[in-house]
Amino acid sequence: MSKYKTYYNRDKKLKLLGFDSYQEYLKSDLWESIRNKVLKLEGYKCCVCGKKANQVHHRTSLSGLAGKNLQSLRAVCQHCHYLAEFKNGKKTRLRDANKIIPDKLNRKKCSNCYLWAKKNSKLCGKCKRTAKENLINHRDKKNEESNS
Repeated sequence: MSKYKTYYNRDKKLKLLGFDSYQEYLKSDLWESIRNKVLKLEGYKCCVCGKKANQVHHRTSLSGLAGKNLQSLRAVCQHCHYLAEFKNGKKTRLRDANKIIPDKLNRKKCSNCYLWAKKNSKLCGKCKRTAKENLINHRDKKNEESNS
């Protein structure tokens, strides 16, 4: 368990989530949905080089595994992900990989509920949908009143 304690702890948490291995987790529907959310939030751009991202990096091994906290997940291209996670063909420590993958997120807090929103937006997707539905309902109610 020496220098790779972080990976050991990750594997323990995955067992609690019902996965026998990290590879099994990466093939799961859970990971696929989390991965797609992160890629969409980051605009499918690699946070390192700006090219098209097709992978997601866990900045911490435990946070984000269940999909409840996406703050530690970053969209990356395959090339940058490999450069971050491997040195001379061997897996690096997570903290060494994180020196390459920046922690600055391409998003900010929603001004309404404080969930994560896109950087150029004041509201998260959930609050935007709610606001839009409220506007439509208000407009429909107003039209019904004027027709009565």
